[in-house]
Amino acid sequence: MTMRKVLPFLLSLLGVILLGTSLAGDVTSLGDYEARAPRAWEQFDLNLAEDARSYDALLQRAALAAGQPLEALPPEKAMDALYKTVTERFTHGLARHNIFSNWLLWTLGQLHPAFSTVHDEESLVSRGASTFCSQSSYVLLSLANDVGIPSRHVGLNGHVVMEAYYDGKWHMYDPDMEVVVPDESGRLLSVNALAAREDLLRQAYAGPRATVIPFFTSTVDNTFMSYPPGAWFVWKSQVLYLFEQIAAYLKYLLALLLVILGVTAARTWRL
Repeated sequence: MTMRKVLPFLLSLLGVILLGTSLAGDVTSLGDYEARAPRAWEQFDLNLAEDARSYDALLQRAALAAGQPLEALPPEKAMDALYKTVTERFTHGLARHNIFSNWLLWTLGQLHPAFSTVHDEESLVSRGASTFCSQSSYVLLSLANDVGIPSRHVGLNGHVVMEAYYDGKWHMYDPDMEVVVPDESGRLLSVNALAAREDLLRQAYAGPRATVIPFFTSTVDNTFMSYPPGAWFVWKSQVLYLFEQIAAYLKYLLALLLVILGVTAARTWRL
């Protein structure tokens, strides 16, 4: 066969394969990201992970645990329910796209892993049960914002947490390490307040979790992102988040384009 016959066929075949790959990833578990076993201290609930397979379902489970609509609760009580639900929903592990969930992001991820990292909160909940600190914190941030509690993502240059704003102050939640740090009165402290309370940090982050303490006590490289609401803690992650939304359509459009190019080339070269 000549190149004029082979190339159109290969383009069309590649397009069909990519269309099938995308479809299989969207409608089957082939598109799920890798699940990791829980760490020794994790309160992972397998039943919750199996039942709450969407972002809305996770929000409903938090409301069910609280016993009433979260919007009707004092912010501190609502955050308790959301935090507990998120910590029980995920184990620790970086959620990344595979070739079935998004072949385009997976391919770009071979160039830089940031491209294949899952940023979308719906995908983080629906496609698996393991998330990294930045990802679980983002899910909790999104849930808090959705029930009317202003929240922000906080990068500690080595670890990521989130803060919720109520009672006139910020309060730190760490769903990845499953830690909140109260003061002597029982009120949860902010990231900035914790920098001066290493004693409380050492009580809360005991054992293997103590590795994150230096990230709290060093404040010169912290990154706070409270605007726009629901933003990731660095602009690059926010750009990747938006690109991930677009790539959910591009994976089909580019594959379809390959099929069209192949068919068009075959017809043109036949003339």
